[in-house]
Amino acid sequence: PEVDPLVLTGTIMNEDEEWRQVREHANPTMEICLLWCQSSLAFHLHKFIKARELLEQCLTLYHRVPHVMLGSLQILIEFWNAMSAVRLLWKYLSVADKKHQAELESSAKLSLATLTSLAKYSPETMNSKVLLLQGEMEALQGNHEESMELFQRALESAEEGLLDKALIGEQVGLTLRLCGKDDLALDYLEDCCASYRAWGALIKVNHVKGTVIPEAIYEWEE
Repeated sequence: PEVDPLVLTGTIMNEDEEWRQVREHANPTMEICLLWCQSSLAFHLHKFIKARELLEQCLTLYHRVPHVMLGSLQILIEFWNAMSAVRLLWKYLSVADKKHQAELESSAKLSLATLTSLAKYSPETMNSKVLLLQGEMEALQGNHEESMELFQRALESAEEGLLDKALIGEQVGLTLRLCGKDDLALDYLEDCCASYRAWGALIKVNHVKGTVIPEAIYEWEE
């Protein structure tokens, strides 16, 4: 409990030492990997504002030196960028913040367009992510039937990948709750816990069961 899980320090590395190496050697490959790892952790722990800040740094660095990143890492960064934008879009919809809505929607659509293009070359690894994002955009527009069809197709496409299945189920559950479909949302959240458990991510099982499912204590990070 005393350790911030976003700090990448433990038995195999020390974050301060890694950042010192980045500064001393101007190593963009190491920098982008550190930023991506931190943003991924932040997203999984529902620290969506922090995740977006880190992802924006990732994308800025990537656009400056695109040769440092493998295509597979670009896929993940674009996906997290779009999903973090979606999660914050729901936040800003509730407070009618048009400026932030426009910025986030543009960012999400840009990343979705990139992922859709990349999916032509690797549909087996990309389709579930693209379908999830398409479903989220439909849900934000209030098109619930269309979004549910896309969510179901995303889960079917991710059937062979436990982590993708868990992640998609969790995000669908969060969105359905925001759409007022609490009972259905609970089904997806319970299912995502089963997938996280089968994958071995017990910290995520505890996170969802301890802070996400009990709606009364689940609050947006400020």
